[in-house]
Amino acid sequence: MDLTKHAITRSRQRGFSSALLDIISSCGRQEHTIGGATKVIFGKKESQQLIKEAKRLIQMVDKNNNVTLIVKNGYVLTMYKHN
Repeated sequence: MDLTKHAITRSRQRGFSSALLDIISSCGRQEHTIGGATKVIFGKKESQQLIKEAKRLIQMVDKNNNVTLIVKNGYVLTMYKHN
């Protein structure tokens, strides 16, 4: 996402990292505003949903470590778990 000079200044003043802005823009709720802009809201509901998904991903990664994929030309040929 590209930022205007004003948005860059405000993000620095408010401690919003580019990673946080990416999360908000991809996970926030969108509303149209007067003038054709879009407001992206990252409220408690969106935050809780993202935390729930992150916990699910952490559990999946924790259960499935030590996995190897064999890949050729962008295709997964096989996969296996190892110790």
